[in-house]
Amino acid sequence: MLALGIIFGFIAVIAAFNAFEFGRVD
Repeated sequence: MLALGIIFGFIAVIAAFNAFEFGRVD
């Protein structure tokens, strides 16, 4: 469960960062 939470949090951070980059570039 803990590993799943860490992985989910990591993906969430990556997704947020990508969204910010795409939004800024676009």
